Amino acid sequence: MITHCINKIVDGRSFVPEDFHGINVELFCKEIIDEGIASLFYPLLNDKRNIPPRILEVTRKYYEASFIYKDYCIRKLRALQPSLSKYGRIVLIQGFALLENLYQEPLIRTMSDIDLYLPDGNIEYVRAELKKN
Repeated sequence: MITHCINKIVDGRSFVPEDFHGINVELFCKEIIDEGIASLFYPLLNDKRNIPPRILEVTRKYYEASFIYKDYCIRKLRALQPSLSKYGRIVLIQGFALLENLYQEPLIRTMSDIDLYLPDGNIEYVRAELKKN
């Protein structure tokens, strides 16, 4: 079920109530949380009136929390920007965009982080600065 769901997310296809017929809702919720993909479901749920309430609750909670978490991280990175960028460029990348190009199996990649691309090879300096802060 999780692989099917990830394929739908990657393809940008919406979920419909029939996608959830006959599943163990609690187990499904636990799996999407454990895999770090719960936040990706909520905007793709069509006909929210007929989606199991627990799935709506979990996916909405993680969807909203992902904005707060990312906003916090981006604010923190912006505050650190002068010291982080002293030795090169830093590019924030939406990790979901990397799935198809970097990971042969999407299930090995969780979705609860922010990726940094360091084109100037300044990884050690950036790592040290992030650890300090």
